[in-house]
Amino acid sequence: MRVYLPDGRALDLPEGATAKDVARALGPAWEREAVGALVDGELYDLLKPLPQGAKVRLLTEKDPEYQRLFRHTLAHVLAQAVKEHFREKGYDPESVKLGVGPVIEKGFYYDIDAPEPLSEEDLPALEERMRAILRRDLPLRRFVLSREEALARYRGKDPYKTELILEIPEGEEISFYQQGEGEEGFTDLCRGPHVPSTGRIPPHFRLTHVAGAYFRGDERRPMLQRVYGVAFRTAEELKEYLWQLEEAKRRDHRRLGRELELFLIDPVVGKGLVLWLPRGNAIREELMAFMREEQVRRGYQLVTTPHIGSLELYKTSGHYPYYAESQFPPISFQERGEEEEYLP
Repeated sequence: MRVYLPDGRALDLPEGATAKDVARALGPAWEREAVGALVDGELYDLLKPLPQGAKVRLLTEKDPEYQRLFRHTLAHVLAQAVKEHFREKGYDPESVKLGVGPVIEKGFYYDIDAPEPLSEEDLPALEERMRAILRRDLPLRRFVLSREEALARYRGKDPYKTELILEIPEGEEISFYQQGEGEEGFTDLCRGPHVPSTGRIPPHFRLTHVAGAYFRGDERRPMLQRVYGVAFRTAEELKEYLWQLEEAKRRDHRRLGRELELFLIDPVVGKGLVLWLPRGNAIREELMAFMREEQVRRGYQLVTTPHIGSLELYKTSGHYPYYAESQFPPISFQERGEEEEYLP
């Protein structure tokens, strides 16, 4: 097969060659420094076979795409650390079931169904396990299975991975990534891309919090635990990001509103529903007065409309037929003999 380098040179390689083979062909320096490649503009790792005639640009740790590679592999490292955590507690690692673990802005997460709930207190220990996996420098291996072989790995063990495999279109490749061997390793259903080994991941990451997340974002599905992490190339970037988080917490309007006695948010009243206290209400009234004065000064004429309207109004506007399921239910006075219905 033949691929093309950024300078236009052609490179002949064996069928099934990867970006790793391209790096090897270009010499020891590239073989040592390469972490991935852009293949016809798409991010590849060093393990995925290249298409015939592709344009290939190798990537090193200096390229911005490197962050996406190591953040993705860190999600796998997190999943491996969670399995090791529960194995040490006496559970079968298979009791830890996994949803998805994508890259997100600044980091990654993994959705986990564990035999015991994970808490914020577990995160430092999980981080230490992850750093140990990085120090072990486990090489990654990519392999492909048939649909039947892939389902056999998870059927009866992990319903989430089973469902994900069943939704892969017929004829599409079903790939896996393995880091390490046996009990020291971890294998996951994954499209990639990844760094070549866990030792190529910078140690500048932090697990930030645990949250609940429905599988596939569907409230009718099981609630999983989503463990979030952030990761950067340098310690300075991580330190700066964590400082920004602390500053955001310090300026959190919910905390300031409570401490300055401006407003309260009480779950008995409802999530996000504000109860204005005297100090906060004074500020609110001043702002409203300023806005009214400014509108009048600029020539606006103020009107006041009802808080509810006839259902026919919403049908005429088109809102009711299209958004009926997400609106408040109609207010009816049929028990009083009135046929007309209203919406807030």
